[in-house]
Parts: sequence; structure tokens; C-alpha cells
Amino acid sequence: MKSGWLPTPLVGITQDEVIQYCVNRRAQLSEAFVGTRLVIPSGSSKQRSNDTDYLYRPHSAFAYYTGVQGVEAEPDSVLVMDLVDDGHLPLLFINPRSTRETEAFYQDAKNGELWVGRRFTTDEASQRYGIEVRDVKELTKFLKGKPAAALHGYDGVVDTVVKPHARSEELVNFVSAARLIKDEYEIAQMQNAVDATYRGFNDVISALPAAMNTPRGERVVESAFYGRARIEGND
Repeated sequence: MKSGWLPTPLVGITQDEVIQYCVNRRAQLSEAFVGTRLVIPSGSSKQRSNDTDYLYRPHSAFAYYTGVQGVEAEPDSVLVMDLVDDGHLPLLFINPRSTRETEAFYQDAKNGELWVGRRFTTDEASQRYGIEVRDVKELTKFLKGKPAAALHGYDGVVDTVVKPHARSEELVNFVSAARLIKDEYEIAQMQNAVDATYRGFNDVISALPAAMNTPRGERVVESAFYGRARIEGND
């Protein structure tokens, strides 16, 4: 059952516009923390009930510096700004695709492809995000014994392996303050959200006559706005 499957690589992988902005953001981060290794986790998923988790949203700093966002964001990913001679080398650790040849495909209800769908391989993710990508299983060995400033409280592995650092609080403040100043990409995205919201409320106005003539008319109103969210938003 695990053998004989045709390969199913993704083709035509492209980078979103945000990726070049992420390169610039990481350069500013590197300049602010010369000589200090940095660890920024995406955060873990939160259980809602039994085998159901809440809809996942990565840590804002992780999304800001990697460009990994929306449905592509995976729990327990980690960005490491590793030290090199001329500054930092960004490394993205992810839980890569589990193909049909692996036990995880069938048995891992949390990450297996049969259960939760296809993810990027490390090579595919590297093409997508323009950054070196490694398997998150290598993270513990990679970080063990290396001093680093980190965002703590979001990832169990990071909290266990990365010891407290004098600049960790500074890192928390820096990545928060950096996002207060919006670049051109962020401004355009905010404008897109405003425009979509405007169209959503116009949809509601158009649906009001039907809502007034329908028992439980609030459902008509909700459906009108939710329909716009499904078309142009993340719902």
C-alpha cells in the first residue's frame, strides 16, 4: 500500500509579492541584532475539543518575517536567524509533506497527508518563500547548546532547547514595534481589506428587503456578508 505511487510534485511554484518585502524586513532585523542568533516560532495549534483544533493563525512576527501566512501556515514552524560571518542566515524549519511512502501519511492524524491534506516539501517551500528550508525534526539538534534570543511561550521545543537570553525581551519589543510602520505592501493589503468590507456591507444593504420578508431574517443578512467574505476574505 505504501509503494507504487506516482510522484506528485508541485509545478509552477511562484513567490508572492510579499516575499521581497520579507527579505528587507529580515535585513533590518539582522542589522538590529548583530552577533545574536534569533529564534521566531510560528506557534502551536490550540485544541478546541477532542480531535478538533481552532483555525490556525501563526504568530504575527513569524508571518511578518517569512511571508508564510493564510492557509499555508503550519503549526510548530520556526524561523531561525542563524549567525554567519556577514550577519545572519535565515533558516525556516517546517513539518514537510508526508507522502504515501511514509507511515505518517496514514497514521499521523495531526500532520498526515491523508488526514489534513498536502503540505510543501522542504524544496517546494524553499522555492515558495525564497529561503533555506529544513525539516523541523532537525530543530532540537540544531539549536541545542547555541545561545539565542527567542520569542518564548509559543513553542514547546523552542522553550525547552533555547535558554533565557539577555536580548530576548529586546527582540519581543523590536518585532512588535517594527510592525507599527507599514510598508507599501501592507498598506495595499489594508486598502484591499477596506474595499472588500465596503462591498460586503453593500451586499448586506441589497439583501435587507429579502431579510425583512423572511423569518429569521438575520440569516439572510449574515449570508450576504459571509458570501463576500468567502469570495474575497479568509473565511
